[in-house]
Amino acid sequence: MVAVEVLSEAATAVLDRAPHTAVRWLGAAIRLSPSSANPGESRVMLTVRLGQALAAAGHPRAARAVLHDALRLLDKRPSAYRTTATLLCARVERQLGRHGQRRRCYAPV
Repeated sequence: MVAVEVLSEAATAVLDRAPHTAVRWLGAAIRLSPSSANPGESRVMLTVRLGQALAAAGHPRAARAVLHDALRLLDKRPSAYRTTATLLCARVERQLGRHGQRRRCYAPV
């Protein structure tokens, strides 16, 4: 879908400068993307970026929930986004003071 691609690219472009805007645009892109029992790389990528944007916007609890969702979406299949999601998840767990929970980010879902 063209709208999903445009929203994703725009959100990526502003993520560092305007993370709240990126959160809105990525949320819209996720709502517009097709959902299925076996989500594609695009939906996983959008979910990981949403977690990143939420963390940058100062919403670590929401970022944590979204990143855990992304790791569940990845299941056990290989993906270029697994490493990014895992590292972001561990960083957010540390920010929340949940040092023991960081291991959950690394464990297979």
